Amino acid sequence: MDPFLRRISRTIDRFSMIGEGERVLAAVSGGADSAALLEVLCRLAPGRKWVLSAAHLNHGLRGEEADRDEAFVWSLADRLRVPLICRRLEPGALRDRRGKSLEEAARDTRYGFLREAAENAGAGRIALGHNRGDQAETVLMNVVRGTGLDGLKGMLPVRDGLFVRPLLYASRREIAEFLKREGLPFREDATNRDQRFFRNRLRRDLLPYLSSRYNLRMEEGLARLADIARRENDFLEETVREVLERLVPARTGSRIEVPLDGLAVLHEAVRFRVVKTLLDTLAPGRRVGYGHAESVLALAAGDRPQGLLHLPGGVTAVREYGRLILLTRVPETAGYEYPVAVPGRIAIPEAGCRLQVSQVEPPWEMGTGRVALFDADRLAFPLVVRAARPGDRIRPLGLGGTKKLQDVFTDGKIPRSRRSVVPVLEDRGGILWVAGVCRADRAPVTRDTLRALRVVIEEPPREEAQSQSV
Repeated sequence: MDPFLRRISRTIDRFSMIGEGERVLAAVSGGADSAALLEVLCRLAPGRKWVLSAAHLNHGLRGEEADRDEAFVWSLADRLRVPLICRRLEPGALRDRRGKSLEEAARDTRYGFLREAAENAGAGRIALGHNRGDQAETVLMNVVRGTGLDGLKGMLPVRDGLFVRPLLYASRREIAEFLKREGLPFREDATNRDQRFFRNRLRRDLLPYLSSRYNLRMEEGLARLADIARRENDFLEETVREVLERLVPARTGSRIEVPLDGLAVLHEAVRFRVVKTLLDTLAPGRRVGYGHAESVLALAAGDRPQGLLHLPGGVTAVREYGRLILLTRVPETAGYEYPVAVPGRIAIPEAGCRLQVSQVEPPWEMGTGRVALFDADRLAFPLVVRAARPGDRIRPLGLGGTKKLQDVFTDGKIPRSRRSVVPVLEDRGGILWVAGVCRADRAPVTRDTLRALRVVIEEPPREEAQSQSV
């Protein structure tokens, strides 16, 4: 086996990126990294029984050059006989950035497209072409902006149980040598020279300056720092979870009480993380910064027996004789719950939609963002559809663990104004589907499934929609 292939294969195994027989979607821009990624996956696929597909997004930012990139990716996928999902954005589609930089808007759009493409392809993994140089740049960018361990860990080898980065420990030089040795074509991405982007300025100016003046192995050192920070951050997060289970066993609802004596005996690093985690719980999607957590800690450690502090996201911190109380206002629209009849159609006026529920037999279509399929014989009836509740958790498909619904909403870019009304489908065993956002790993449809439960998000009839808007 080629040494480069062997190294990437070891990285995949080290982090359990892709299991045998899995469906994998490769993100392909046409540049050197993504061209090498797709080639490597194709060469490793037969021995591991992977089913590959690829995805390409034309952002509509570079006119004819972007069209040539798209044409190249089509030819690349055709040569490798890999199905390609391609989307082209209209020119100017990223103008409405809602306070985001062009770089952030493009990235968010790209990741949203990849999630949708993976779902359409039935892929449980999305492979990205980030390399060691990208990792070093990410860490340095975060240092320049000011960061903690979360920023120092850079890009994760596996994120959300979905995104994987097989090339993360390979340098750009190694990738270039592999492409040259194998005579493989790729496209030069002019976006990498666009000085409007912070990453490009850092790549061209700051990182070479630091490498030439201070450390010739700066890239390797920053990547090593990311690895160390990732491991230590994981340990700290696990420690905080254990502390919270002991210190604050009930963390549901809009009110959390923390005993001050239990908080005071913690190491300051754990104490800070505990407070920040609780603030993130009450104000999901809001940037709870270093200063906010420090202010709460100062309130908890102060000499006065009582105190009050207002924080972003409608959160209030109160000190009351031996207790730190964190509370937030519950949205007025929260709290609905409706039984689900099978078959049936359930109107959810709070969410402005309906759910159509039916039983279907094979063959059936793959689930999409607005359609979910479940093995009917593996469900614990009855079903209900309800609003999300504080403390809710789900086991997302492919993650291998649980995740807070607030984190699911954040990752899915669900506006805060909508989070309290998004339909949550559950049976007696727990949450099955956050409608249109995240499917749980329970009751999957397999080749052995005899009957499937099909749930579809529908828009309400015109007259019903009009009455709701009055």
